[in-house]
Amino acid sequence: MVSVRDKAGNGNGYKNGIKVKDMMMSSGTVSSIDGTAHSFVLRTIKTDYTVTTDAATKFMPVLNGGTFEELVVGHKVFASGILNDTILAAKKVTDLTLIQTNNQAKMTFSGTVTSGDSSASGWLVTTKKSGNITVMPDGNTKYYVITKDHKGKTAGTAADVTTGSKIQARGAWDSASKTLTKALVITIIK
Repeated sequence: MVSVRDKAGNGNGYKNGIKVKDMMMSSGTVSSIDGTAHSFVLRTIKTDYTVTTDAATKFMPVLNGGTFEELVVGHKVFASGILNDTILAAKKVTDLTLIQTNNQAKMTFSGTVTSGDSSASGWLVTTKKSGNITVMPDGNTKYYVITKDHKGKTAGTAADVTTGSKIQARGAWDSASKTLTKALVITIIK
C-alpha cells in the first residue's frame, strides 16, 4: 500500500479538490468478486480491502471496453482511489495479470479440438508443444475455414469448430491456467 503525500511528505495537500491523505494506491490479488455490487476484495500483504467501483471507474487494460466484468479471481491488480477505513472507492483499476498476458504476446496455437463448445467453458484443444489448452472465444472472435493446402479461405462460425477439428487460434495467453483468452481468430482447417 502506498499513500499519496504532498511534497513535504505530510499528507496534508490537496489534489483535484480531494484531500491527498485520503487517496490510496494499492496492489494485490483479487480474492473474491461481487458482481451485483460491482466490488471485489483486494488481498494485500498487510490487509484486505473492499474495492468498490462505479460507472466512472476506469479499468485497464482496455481489452473489450475495459469493464468490471473482465476482473478474474486470482489476478494481480493495482487499484487507486479514495480510502475510507478498508473500503477503497476506486477511480482506476489496472489488471496487472492481463497487462502481463498482453505484453507476453498474442500467441497462436495449433491443435485438435477434443471437447467443448463456444460457451463460457470454451474448447479443450490438444497441442503438440503445450499439451491440453483451453481456447476461449468471445463476441469479437473471427472464424475462418481454410483448406488443408491453405488455398481456400472462407468466413466461418463457431459451429464450424467441432470435436476432432484441426484449428489454429490466436489470442491472449494465460500461462497459469493454460488458457488462450479472448481468442481473436480461430481458423478451422478442413
